[in-house]
Amino acid sequence: MALVVATGVASRFWATSPLWLDEAQSVAIARLPPAELVAALRGDGAPPLYHLLLHGWTGLVGTGDTAVRALSGMFAAATLPLFHLLGRRLGAGTVTLVLAAVNPWLVRYATEARPYALVVLLVLLGVLTLEGVLRRPGPLRALGLALVTGLLLLTHHWALFLYAVVGAGLLSRVVPPHRGRRTAARPPTHAGVGPGRARRRRAAVPPLASDVPAPGAAHRHTLGRPERPSGDPARAGGLVRRRGATGGARAGDLAAAGLGRVR
Repeated sequence: MALVVATGVASRFWATSPLWLDEAQSVAIARLPPAELVAALRGDGAPPLYHLLLHGWTGLVGTGDTAVRALSGMFAAATLPLFHLLGRRLGAGTVTLVLAAVNPWLVRYATEARPYALVVLLVLLGVLTLEGVLRRPGPLRALGLALVTGLLLLTHHWALFLYAVVGAGLLSRVVPPHRGRRTAARPPTHAGVGPGRARRRRAAVPPLASDVPAPGAAHRHTLGRPERPSGDPARAGGLVRRRGATGGARAGDLAAAGLGRVR
């Protein structure tokens, strides 16, 4: 593993091709005085942080191809321990470190005098600081997160897309998911009255005169079934009460119908 990581670090400082157009433009802008540098970036469309750092770097090591690319190589080499730290929190620190060391895209952007290696470094720092704020909130951690967020925005405009995704993820942690409440279907009632109120109203209605059995009246049964009443109010009332218990017609209607036949 150590050999693989060492090879990955060395490959981030090794490039044989000359500067291409974008790299040459970055170096040309970085050689300007700081005031003119910011004005020149209006035509380039890039934020100023990387070019200001490259301005200070070229003042130390010169403007040769290897020298100006070495700044990106240093940023890329600094990302490797951060990859290992993040991977270790997920239980895969060694695997993450090896994959990051030999990743061809990370190696390529490490050998360019462009801000992409710095973007990767700041993104990893942002992930670590955000994880620290969520785990143990505090003013210093929040200040560190704000600092990294601002530096990333000063490095590349497309950081706004990353902020949108992270913001949506944080919002989903705060807002609980909407869950519809299921309600059991209620049986139909008369005139919009609930079942409990309907039972109370029926209980409060006084019995009709036809519902009171006449003295000495008795029901006759044939084969265990009550005989169909023929105009007898007492028999009609008893039948209505038995049918009402099994979901039949209302007592008042049938009683009235029986009384009507008698009359």
